[in-house]
Order: sequence, then C-alpha cells, then structure tokens
Amino acid sequence: MSLLHVDLASTGLNQLSSIEIASIVAPLAAFWLSCCFLEFLAPALPFLDKYRVVSKDRRIFEKNLAPFDDVLWSAFHQQLLQAAIAIVFAVVTHDPLEANRIEDPATLVLKLVGGFVVMSTYQFWAHRYMHHNPWIFRNVHSVHHRILETHAFTAFYEHPLETVVNLLGGAIGCVVFSMTPFTGAIYCTITTVKAVEEHSCYRFPLFSVTPSYLSNAEHHRIHHLSKGIKSNFD
Repeated sequence: MSLLHVDLASTGLNQLSSIEIASIVAPLAAFWLSCCFLEFLAPALPFLDKYRVVSKDRRIFEKNLAPFDDVLWSAFHQQLLQAAIAIVFAVVTHDPLEANRIEDPATLVLKLVGGFVVMSTYQFWAHRYMHHNPWIFRNVHSVHHRILETHAFTAFYEHPLETVVNLLGGAIGCVVFSMTPFTGAIYCTITTVKAVEEHSCYRFPLFSVTPSYLSNAEHHRIHHLSKGIKSNFD
C-alpha cells in the first residue's frame, strides 16, 4: 500500500478531487452512453423516427472503408489517449482552491457559451486546414474519411494526432475562460455528446439551434460524402 501511495504521489494523482476525477470520467462515459442510445435504443423508439436523417437499413454502412469492429476499437483507443491527456491536464492545472468549487449559474453558463464559441471556431479552422493541406489530409485526416456514411460511434474514428488536435481545442476553451473542474466537466461532456450527435443518424432540434455549434448530423453527413468533402467544415 505504501508503494502504491508513493507511486500516486509521484504522479500527482492523489491530489485530484472527486470533481476533477469526474471531469476526466464524465466525457468518456458520455461517449459510450450516447453512442449506445443513438445506435441501439433510438431506432426502437418510433417517436424519434421524425428526427432520423438516414434509413434504418444498416446495409448503408457497408460502403464504409472501416468495418464496425474497427470503428469500436478506434474509439476505445481514442478514449485511452483522451483519458491520459485529461489526467495530465488535471494534474498540471490542479488548484486546491478551485478543485471543488461550483460557480454560480450565470458565470457557469457564460463560461460554457464562451468555451463553445472558442472551440467551434478552433474546430472549423483546424478542420479546414486538414482538408487544404495535402500531406495532413493524406496522412492524418483521411483516416476519419474512411467513413462515408456516419453513425454515432464514428465520431472518434480518427488518427491519434487528430485526437490530440481536437482535445487541444477543448483545453484552450477551459484555460481561456478559467473553468473550474466542475464547469469543465459539463463543458467537455456537452461537446462530446454534440460530436456524437453530429455523426449520428439523428438531427435533434436542441442541437440544431445551438448558436456555437451550427453543424448537425444532416449537415455533417454531406461533408463525409464525396460531393461535400471540400465543404461543410463546421
């Protein structure tokens, strides 16, 4: 036990609060829960059919160059990388005075909106650059475009370098607006669910009107088709 304690102390993990740990775990759990809901449960709920943008016939996904099991393994590996980076970020930015603080609702909402604007802007230009730089597209972003018909689990089917680039956008939003771990947990969870919804077979009104995230499943699906690969970057 003492050896374990020393190892934890040397990494800084033992200083993290329960909220800081939740900020690491929540986005990971949100990914799997939202994916499973949208892919397995939602199709069995008739009242959600009006929000579906593609056929329920799963044969449409056969055109994808990445089979379903590869997508799942990629998502699992992406989650491991995300967890590792999130742990490092939490340890480096740890502040005992902020670790368990919950901001007042008005401040929390303002920081979330600001973070969404920063991340949305960052993602647009980073994504656009990945398409207009031939080397980066060929060696990095083309992995994500092995998906021609998107579904929820494909949100994080990507090259590890692209994962790092995307996570950087979230980290910038947290730092710029000095988010507490509690606010950061909400922020990262919402952005994760939004990414899943954007790649899913559903377009929900709540996400369609979110000011800082103008993209949706129908809009982004066009981008993954060959006719839209040079457009719809948001």
